[in-house]
Amino acid sequence: MKSYSRQYVGPIMYEYTAWVLREAQREGFQSLYFLARDAYLLYRIALKICEKENIPIKCKYFYCSRTALRMPSYHLIGDEMYDLLLVYSLYATPCSVLERGGFNEEERKKVYAEICITDENRKLDSEAFEDFTAKLRKSAVYREIVLEKSKKSYRMAIGYFQQEGLFEEETVALVDSGWTGSMQRTIRQLLESKGYRGKVYGFYFGMYCLQKEERDGVYRCFYFDAKTGAGRKALFNNNLFECMLSTDYGMTIGYEEREGKIVPIQKEGLSEEMTQLVRCQTEGALSYAEERLQKDKHYSLTKSFRSVERLLKHCVVYPTREEAELFGRFLFCDDITEAYRMPLADQAQIAQLKAYLIFPKIVRKLLHRKAANIPNLFWNYGTAAFLPIYKRWWYRMNLCFFEYRKYKNAENALKEI
Repeated sequence: MKSYSRQYVGPIMYEYTAWVLREAQREGFQSLYFLARDAYLLYRIALKICEKENIPIKCKYFYCSRTALRMPSYHLIGDEMYDLLLVYSLYATPCSVLERGGFNEEERKKVYAEICITDENRKLDSEAFEDFTAKLRKSAVYREIVLEKSKKSYRMAIGYFQQEGLFEEETVALVDSGWTGSMQRTIRQLLESKGYRGKVYGFYFGMYCLQKEERDGVYRCFYFDAKTGAGRKALFNNNLFECMLSTDYGMTIGYEEREGKIVPIQKEGLSEEMTQLVRCQTEGALSYAEERLQKDKHYSLTKSFRSVERLLKHCVVYPTREEAELFGRFLFCDDITEAYRMPLADQAQIAQLKAYLIFPKIVRKLLHRKAANIPNLFWNYGTAAFLPIYKRWWYRMNLCFFEYRKYKNAENALKEI
């Protein structure tokens, strides 16, 4: 793992971090807040770059997660609360959906009694999920419990913000992986709720969505943004990218006070096997960063971008079977609770690839047959690497066409807004 990390993870994350630091210098920022957990490796690399190049920026690691930040904000944002809590995930059940709001068994039973749910562990397909969440939106019990929990968690979250110096910054500059921008929006909402009148500025590898409001601040993207980069998006996989940024400690689920200091409450960490995998990856990436700094290369944004594009194209779209097996071992979850964790890619997922083939889709459309549901593979290109060599090119071509069309349609729709 360490050698693969030096080959791919280290160079990609180094170039992104170097770009962040140079842009932050240009903006005149004195501090950067690297958001847990995706930005942990970026934070470690940034410390090395700042020390070597004498960059006068204070890099701070900020313990948080969507769960830890959203919970204290729910009572502030009205019905937007439902939009954040009731998002479809691949293995959603009534239980996992309620666990997003921190519901214990007794609280879940109260909700089930009101909306007539008898099996809390039933896997919800997209139609059943819509029906279930529609009932939750009308449930007085559900709303009351969420708002009560939100108000209770608010004081500690704000205390952590104050402790870490966010309210003292004229501009709170954040660093993260990206994708939707919801973390920055939530941080802005929490800051404003206590009278903060500064700005929030975020650096991201890429963004798939437009920001909801102008007052959410500035979103700066390195690789692609919501309206451009369909080709790069088609040859990218944010799930794999997040696994490249894995940490060996658990998710922050809230905050508590210990010995006069507010500290993060964290979920149980990874298994011993996964911990070792993550640590090897981190060591490999940091080893590359140290070696790169010794070479003292002149920074070029154009060369940096092309280097990242070339590396991502190979490790995302054209991994060898060995590479797919290695990175596929990382466990991933598309739910904010991390209630389940599945392999990023493995041989068992091969059968699901057929749903991505273009010709069968065209035939179904011509014959006016109902379209098949497209399975949500965490890393579809990685799954294709488990196919025999003579089949890989065909599936990769279909996957690329499918991804490009999806993102190009999304970009065109945004441009019409």
